[in-house]
Amino acid sequence: MTDVGDTNSRADADDPRHELWQRKARHLESRVHFNKLCNLRVGQWDDRQVVMHLPHAEQLCNSTDGIHGGVVGALADTCGTAAALAATGADGFIATVSMNINYLAAATTDLTAVGVCVKPGKRIQVSEVSVTDANGRLVAKATITSSLPS
Repeated sequence: MTDVGDTNSRADADDPRHELWQRKARHLESRVHFNKLCNLRVGQWDDRQVVMHLPHAEQLCNSTDGIHGGVVGALADTCGTAAALAATGADGFIATVSMNINYLAAATTDLTAVGVCVKPGKRIQVSEVSVTDANGRLVAKATITSSLPS
């Protein structure tokens, strides 16, 4: 497991993919403008799963102080496509083909998304993402289908 916040882990440093995972995580945080605006942070990135954190912020909320469903969906989409990139070892562009999301509770606290690629194909990938709040309550569950360019 690569915790991108902990670069001192011996096992992670020995993995030749560690540097690539670090670079991809930093890219998503600082070069994708929407992610930067939302202050999205990558907590873990490896070939088994990707974990992302989104802090609760007023500008991301609807009128009831819950994080807008579109932002929750964007978090799930970003985490799912990142999990697909991590699982396949691909570098570069990936496109979402489809996303199905079920909203299960209001998102009134910081959020954590955990994405796992369940079908890491050469061209088409399928990832599952669980979004939980700061209390561990499941807020949303999504399935993301993505495509790597040929």
